[in-house]
Amino acid sequence: MKWRISDETFIFSEFFFLVVILLPVTYFYSSSEVLSSPTQLNYQEEGSVVIQANISYQITSVGSFKNTVEIWLQKLENHNSTAQTCELLHSDYNIETATHQIDQDFKNNTIEYFKVDLRDTLVFNYTASYRLHLKHLEWDIDEDIAENSEGHFRDSYEQCGINTSDSWYQHLTHSENNLEADNAELISLTYEICEGKMTLQEKIKAILSWINTNIRGEPTRESQGAYRTYIRKAGDCSDFSTLFVTMLLILQVPARKVSGVQLFHPPSFSFYPFHVGETFEYFAKKYGDFQFEAELPGHAWVEYYHPNYGYICLDPTFARSNSKYINYIGYHYLTSSIGENYFEGIDPPFPRPIAGLGVLPYLNPTSPLALRWNYTLNIEVEDTNGYVYTPKIINDLLPVIIGFPISLSVVIILSYWDRKKKRRKLNNSTKV
Repeated sequence: MKWRISDETFIFSEFFFLVVILLPVTYFYSSSEVLSSPTQLNYQEEGSVVIQANISYQITSVGSFKNTVEIWLQKLENHNSTAQTCELLHSDYNIETATHQIDQDFKNNTIEYFKVDLRDTLVFNYTASYRLHLKHLEWDIDEDIAENSEGHFRDSYEQCGINTSDSWYQHLTHSENNLEADNAELISLTYEICEGKMTLQEKIKAILSWINTNIRGEPTRESQGAYRTYIRKAGDCSDFSTLFVTMLLILQVPARKVSGVQLFHPPSFSFYPFHVGETFEYFAKKYGDFQFEAELPGHAWVEYYHPNYGYICLDPTFARSNSKYINYIGYHYLTSSIGENYFEGIDPPFPRPIAGLGVLPYLNPTSPLALRWNYTLNIEVEDTNGYVYTPKIINDLLPVIIGFPISLSVVIILSYWDRKKKRRKLNNSTKV
């Protein structure tokens, strides 16, 4: 199973279908309380699009025996973020005897839970439709914060009126599974990278530069965690985000990993503007005991909390080598879930700690080998809010359209100076 690859830079090329059983959690904040942080609306909205997202999910079990399946679906929503607003249009499932509950985890992910008995040809069908407003946002940081004498930013948040004793700040600056902010090597590395950098933005750029230089892009089949990414010197978008978040936590900057889907234009998978009526179709499926297939451009990025601006988006994968993706998010980012570790504080609890990309639903069947499932995500652009759509051929030819007159001008100028130089040389030789 391979991801489609963006022609702009490497995202990652392997898709893992569910989750990995992880090492014991070093810090696992289990609470029924929902994480609630202060809100700031201090950004420049460059544009947005409105899309309708339709989800279809079918689960069946092979054989006549009963296969009890627990299902955790992460609903699309706003996630206390400025980048995306969401409206649920429709949601339905077909088996009336299924146990059904809705809960919200500590990171504001709304979880829809089902428990259903499957056998023979009985198929569990779930459908949902959403209307989403995806924004193109940019932040100009004119009022940055500076480190204190110990090199971190806790005092700066206090001076800006943030209560650092609140649960949301504590949770978003502490170690947890895969975010090993208490690791001595990572602490030493972070302060070494940031040495001589005084402001938060200077440190962010230094960290991204170090990741770009030292961590190569490589597909991974699990969310390997910050320390393992550092040791292996390799990772994908999930690992870049995990390592970047961990370094911000070390600096006492509240940060969280964000997972979702990037809406690329096939087959080149580039980012040029959408047009009304354009559609995107993605899928993932398990069709055998060990057979999986997926074409779902999952991605991971970051939101960090600045006391003067609120949550700011940043894509560590692209921002490693392109500063455009620092303090920026485009309308091709569709948020699915927040956090590195999922389902903290929900009821019923998930049977094991999990981490990774929260795009697909999570399953806990009594017989995993007998299980078959098919997940589809269909998206249609309803409105571009003033964006001028440029056909793909124009985008592809744009470098030529712009470059040709420039190149021609350079050639003409060089040719002119060359002829002038030859005339001068000829005149000098004639005088002699």
